[in-house]
Amino acid sequence: MNDLKLWLHAVGVSIVAREPAPALITHDFLVKRNIVPKEWKPLLSNNISNVASSIAYDNQVNIDLDRSRITFSQICASGIEFEPAIFDLAATYLRRTRKVPYHSIGLRWEILTYFDNPQEWLHKHFSHPDRILPDNYYLEPRYIVIDDDCDLQISFHVVDITPSGQDQPLEAIAIQATIEVVDLSDANRLIRLTNQWRRFRDRIQESVTTVLESA
Repeated sequence: MNDLKLWLHAVGVSIVAREPAPALITHDFLVKRNIVPKEWKPLLSNNISNVASSIAYDNQVNIDLDRSRITFSQICASGIEFEPAIFDLAATYLRRTRKVPYHSIGLRWEILTYFDNPQEWLHKHFSHPDRILPDNYYLEPRYIVIDDDCDLQISFHVVDITPSGQDQPLEAIAIQATIEVVDLSDANRLIRLTNQWRRFRDRIQESVTTVLESA
């Protein structure tokens, strides 16, 4: 595969906790605790209830809270080298709310690459060459990259997506990379792993590039 280009479509961080308080996700609280810069502008007033809270900013950052988790997400639509705001944001949030009993954390990257006949490529690369697939059968291969601190789970599937500036959708390979760490006792470890997001991104890029360029 020549001229391989990876696009970072979206990223996410999920922090699992037992019934976190909705008041933890308000613009006033986040600014007061120096978690988000005061210059950030919410798109709408905070949506908050007895069991949930959500806030969306004009830089594509969203923060949502429900009965079991707090989720930070960001639409990027940029090259893989783009540095999202939410990883440092989530790490700061963990540091400033240490008294909350967090259970686990998950990091997620959604990456796109465009080229002709992506489903055919997945079949050729991940399936036995003599295997005949039925109509409307789609491969979604996945593998694990072993890391010193945790395992990176990487999966591939085909999506239709309309790139920015175009009118018609294109088929693309969507690559989802996730890390899930369960640690009920060590908040510092969850913070440290979140702060290592650049190293994880580089491992993901290296692994995905190796797989795609081997076709």
